Amino acid sequence: MSEQYAALRGNVNLLGQLLGQTIKDSQGQEILDKVEEIRALAKSSRSGNSEDRQALINVLHALSDEELLPVARAFNHFLNLANVAEQFHTVSRFNDVGFCQLAPLTQTLKTLVNSAKNGEVDANHIAEALSKLHIN
Repeated sequence: MSEQYAALRGNVNLLGQLLGQTIKDSQGQEILDKVEEIRALAKSSRSGNSEDRQALINVLHALSDEELLPVARAFNHFLNLANVAEQFHTVSRFNDVGFCQLAPLTQTLKTLVNSAKNGEVDANHIAEALSKLHIN
């Protein structure tokens, strides 16, 4: 299972590094350090470290108004990037194992033809529906 997700982890890691560099360039090293501190404490806290959980709560409570928005945005952007990486991974994985070898329209038409041959769908209804399609 870990091999299956190695590419995903690699992509998420790369995107996280790029985001970190972007935060450093746009917001400064202090904000990046704060984001990294929160991330590390949250990870440790999720693993069951109660001292780091309390430290995380203290760090979050101590955020100034000026720090709050960039830190929240950093985590929001990371989650968005992780979701993009996961979507890419899912599509790539399906392509790798042959799920998307045919164009979706071609695959749909083949399925409809087979359904008509098996008597599951009336071929005239398919032809009528297709004749009404407007594809640009």
